[in-house]
Amino acid sequence: MGARVGEWRHRHRKALLVTGLVVVVLALVAVLVREPVKDEWLARRACDGQLPRGELDTVRTDLRLEGEKAFHSRDLGQYRCLLENTDGKVVVSVNAYTRPADQRQELSRIGKEYQPQKVLPGGLPGFASDNGDIHLMPKCPRLGKDFDGQPRRMLATTWVPFASRSDQEAALLRMAVTMANDASDKLGCGAKPLPAPKKDAVATEGKEIPRSRAQGTACGALADTSLLGKARDAKVRVAVSDEAPVGRCTLSVVGGADKAGGDEQRVVELTSWYGDWAGGTGEMGSGDRSYFLRADGSRAPLSGASDAWATARCDGENAGFAAHWGYAHGDGYKVLDGRLPKTKSARAELLRELVARFAKDQVKRKGCAGLKVPGERDSELRR
Repeated sequence: MGARVGEWRHRHRKALLVTGLVVVVLALVAVLVREPVKDEWLARRACDGQLPRGELDTVRTDLRLEGEKAFHSRDLGQYRCLLENTDGKVVVSVNAYTRPADQRQELSRIGKEYQPQKVLPGGLPGFASDNGDIHLMPKCPRLGKDFDGQPRRMLATTWVPFASRSDQEAALLRMAVTMANDASDKLGCGAKPLPAPKKDAVATEGKEIPRSRAQGTACGALADTSLLGKARDAKVRVAVSDEAPVGRCTLSVVGGADKAGGDEQRVVELTSWYGDWAGGTGEMGSGDRSYFLRADGSRAPLSGASDAWATARCDGENAGFAAHWGYAHGDGYKVLDGRLPKTKSARAELLRELVARFAKDQVKRKGCAGLKVPGERDSELRR
């Protein structure tokens, strides 16, 4: 019996080899076909099929897609979408929240960063963070007001870790708007669809201009000040948008011993914050506390030698306006110390002047009410 089997194998050896080779080739073809099919399926399925395909193709890497997750609940006020590649790395992440508690948690983290890192074009109600996050915060008229009587908003954050080229940044912005509109619809926000950005539109760091040209801009408060005198190297960066929930004006000079080759040093900054940031705006100059909140937790104007802020109500929301000294590094410290007022009381007075001028201009532009600016009695010379 064994001899017969051996003889049969010998006679049919070539056929067996061919059959085995065919099986291997078919298996390989199946794998090669399956991977693109799976990739295509995931690309179409991601975010319940709402992720714009053209933008996805622009921002993703060459790695195949491996998995996707999507979830939304009106009751919980949450929307999530995650797309990953074969390395287990995030390709696209979208998170949206309509509940104030969830937003406070997110904003308390976001607000401690240097916001806005970038300003969004086209009057979009949002801003961009340093790591490439696009944050959009449209109002939600269908959801009414929160417990503090403020109009409800949605916070929608879209993140693509690989977006570095200008075409990828533009695609990310378009994708963020598309996904925010989808989240608004799914969560019952009731907001008007955000307008699609122009094809090449990207988030920018704002516009830097000579201080002499700052008058009439949203940062005009920095145009008329005794600070820096008539320094020709003084510049103002305008990072303010009419619809953005946060804005920033920065007055800077060239620092260092060699002004021609020195680093640019931020001398003073003015910021505006709209909505409920849960006290999470503790950036440079505010120590371990938030802007706009006193030690007892109440919202009121306050000033010190390092910072000052004013409060108002804009379109039914809390609004805060702050002024604080910028930062310096290297021998820039010597440059700034030589340009700032010498005493704490003089520094506090100048900051009060700046924040009052800035706040009054912003209130006029936005039609706000209830402006409270700091006076000398509100001084708290902490530093």
